[in-house]
Parts: sequence; structure tokens; C-alpha cells
Amino acid sequence: HILGEGHMATRLPEILGFWVFCLCLFRFVSLRSSAVSACVSMLFPLVTGAYWYAYEARPHGIVLGFCGLALVSWQAAADRTAHRGRWLLALGGSLTCAWLTHSYAFLIFAPIVLGELSRTMNRKRLDWPVWTTIAASSLAVLASIPFVHRVTSEVGSYFPANLADLIILYGNLLMPAAGVLVGWLVLTCLVRVKTEGLGHEPGLRGHELFALWTFLAIPVFAYLAAKLAGAPFLARYAISTVAGVAGLLGVAVAKRPAAGIGTLLLLVGQIGFAFFGFASGSVLTEPSSGYEISTRIREFSQRYEWMTEDRTLPILLIDDLDFMTTSYYAPSALAPQFVYVVWPKWDLMGKGYARLQSCCKSEPVAFGLEDFLASNGNFLVYGGPRSADRLKYFVDDGATVDRKSVV
Repeated sequence: HILGEGHMATRLPEILGFWVFCLCLFRFVSLRSSAVSACVSMLFPLVTGAYWYAYEARPHGIVLGFCGLALVSWQAAADRTAHRGRWLLALGGSLTCAWLTHSYAFLIFAPIVLGELSRTMNRKRLDWPVWTTIAASSLAVLASIPFVHRVTSEVGSYFPANLADLIILYGNLLMPAAGVLVGWLVLTCLVRVKTEGLGHEPGLRGHELFALWTFLAIPVFAYLAAKLAGAPFLARYAISTVAGVAGLLGVAVAKRPAAGIGTLLLLVGQIGFAFFGFASGSVLTEPSSGYEISTRIREFSQRYEWMTEDRTLPILLIDDLDFMTTSYYAPSALAPQFVYVVWPKWDLMGKGYARLQSCCKSEPVAFGLEDFLASNGNFLVYGGPRSADRLKYFVDDGATVDRKSVV
């Protein structure tokens, strides 16, 4: 509403959230270690599967921003620094805003709570202001319960939790960074441990390290929560795991400055290579579905040229992800021909889009499949390889399918 409608304005909150997250990782590590270690932690999320959500218009980049703010606020409040009240307010505000942004943001409470529990055990007494702040923030669950109930009843069956997905989650998150991690291991084996001056570099406190290790277990917490509640289980709900990997990697390179510099160069190199690949490529692959999103307008122009061969028949867009971009960029003269149907099975997108069309008169028009077939004997169909199996619906209904183009 403030910045207007557009690609950048829509994604700016996520972009800023991810940026804040990386800066917070730098601060969290730099207070206890070198600038090189902090830079390694700051840049690492950019080479992981979490980076996709730095610019996708979903709330996960925003949640990461609040996660970073909560982490540094907790660190400062635990240190009993000046203006402690402000840090406690920042801690409580970050945790609360994260939970109100996405229900699965409760996961970032786990590292803070368990880290503070570790600190309590070491101190042998409670830090009441910190615990009170965390407890007060958890009241945000009251606003989240109605949404969780609705999602569980309407969406949970589409994405059930299973152990195989848990393994895939870790892979999708960390495989893009495999080159950097392997390079770091090689450098660690080749470079001597720094021994001089270690007495002047205390490193992260024990409770801070415990919090970072807890971040690594966040996918397990997400799996257990989804299993118990019957809620959907998707990899993007647990991307805050990268905070733990990034922080621990920064800690690991601190004792080997040469390895730290080498790791930093590997990170910069992979980021540059990825940017070159994006600039010279033509598609981006959405991580949770494998859907390939074209980044070239000429590809859309080509499909619209095919569609203009017949201006009399409705054009049914059968891909549940591609139909949004196809209709968004369509020429105004062609867009009225577009139709989307809600498929009988496994069409969460279609059900949501039908509601959107009902309330906001969006294009294309959404119909139920049976209603559409009852009123249209001839029509064109457009879809990519992901949706080719949906042609079977028409064949089973007695239709004759004439495939004119293969995309």
C-alpha cells in the first residue's frame, strides 16, 4: 500500500528481512570472534536453499529477519549490556512479530529457549527478565491458533509429514552449499590450528553455541509438530536452520584464519558464479515443487503467439502454478479467453484461486471441472510437462485430444 504495486514492492519486505538476517549473523559472531569469521557467517545463507526466500513474496524472508533480530537481542540481553531494557523489548518484539507473521515461526523459539535454559543451568539461577520476555512473546500463539486449525483441516492432508521429507529437507537446504562446505573441510585439514593469542579470543559463550546447535534440529522440531498436529510439512518452514550452520561455520574458521579467508573466498566465488548463472540463464526452479519459472519475457511472447491462432475458443490453463504467470503477463486482448478449473483431486491452488476470483473478480475465471465440461464441448488447453497427466481427465471423460504443440 505504501510503495505501490509491482515486483520489487511486493518482494521488498522479504528482501529487507533476509538482509537484516545476514547482518544479524555478522553481529552475533563478530562480538566474540574476528571480522572474517563474521563475514563467513553473514554470507553463508546466500549459498543455501534459504536464499530463494530472500526474494520470493512469501513471509519466510521476513521471519528470518525477525529470527536474526531475536538472536542478537537475546545475546545482548544475556550480556547485561547498557540499555538492557531496549534489548529485552527488541527480543520480545522480534519473537512476537515472527509468530504473527507465520505460524511455524514458533520454531525460532526453540534455540532461544534452550539456549537460555543452558545459560540458566550454568548460572544456577533464573534470569527473570529474559524468561518473562520469552513467555510474554509466546502469547502470540493465541492469535495463531485459529489459522493453524484452518490450515490443518484444509491443507494438512496435502503435505503430510514423513521421515523421507525430513531427509530431503536437509538436503535441499544444504546441498547448494556443498562446494563451500567441502572446501572448508579441505582447508581445515590443510591449515594449522591457530594457537597463539587464543587466550584473548574467548569465542561464543556456551549458551550461544547451544542455541546454534539447536538451530540444526529445527527441521526435526518442525516434523514432530506437523506429525502431532496434522499440519502441513514443507521445507521452507524450517529454513531458519541455516542460522545454526552459518554461526557454527563462522566459529569453526576462527581458529584457522587462513582457512577462514579461503572459505570466505569460496563463498564470494559461488555467489558471483550464481549471479552470472542467473544473468545468463532463462529459468529458475522453485525448490518445493520443481516448477521451472521462466525469467525471459520472450518465452511468454511465444506462448501467446500460439494462443492467438484461435480467438473463439476458451483456453484452459491446466498447470496449477504456471497459470498465474501466464495470465498475469497476457495481452489484454487474449486474457478474457483464459479459464482455470478446480481439479477433483490435489488442487489446493485451484481451491484458493476460486476463492480469490469469487471475492475479487480476478482473471482468469475459475470453474469447477464438471461445470466447465458441461458447458464447453471444444476448447484449447495449455500446460507444460508438469501438467501433461491432467489431459487424462479429459480422455477419461470421452474427449478427443489433439496435441498441437509440445512445450
